Amino acid sequence: MTRARTALLAAALPLTLASCAPAVNAVNRLNAGERLPASAPLAAGQTWQVDASTVGLPRFASVRIVELFQPSAGLYSNLDAAALQVAQQGRVRADVPLQNAISYSPLAREVRVYWNELGTDYVCRAPQVPLDLASNPTPLRGELRASGDVIGGCTVTLAR
Repeated sequence: MTRARTALLAAALPLTLASCAPAVNAVNRLNAGERLPASAPLAAGQTWQVDASTVGLPRFASVRIVELFQPSAGLYSNLDAAALQVAQQGRVRADVPLQNAISYSPLAREVRVYWNELGTDYVCRAPQVPLDLASNPTPLRGELRASGDVIGGCTVTLAR
């Protein structure tokens, strides 16, 4: 390399590094939590609870998010695509274990909790999830369905 090229590279290096600063700052802001991930309010490590007392019979379920999946575009859940489909359809076969599930659709801003209790499939559908729910957890109110029929109301809360 000639001295002129070496000098040019030496002069250009600080300018090149400075041009990377906006990208580095954006990554730091994301890591600092300024922008919520698309899956928010759901995150690995959380436990969500649903209280669905109706017709004098208490209904309660708890869902632990060990790992967060994106079973389809724009949908986040504690279960992968196949397991979530089983939860959504209810107990299809006796030999298929039914797991409690939670899903969140950012587009619809809706949380759904699926569970089975004493052979009945329940879904709590809580629409209009506040955009700041991850930072300001409040109970979500929704409708309770049993085997597809609306039977009352339900409340979904983040137990932390």
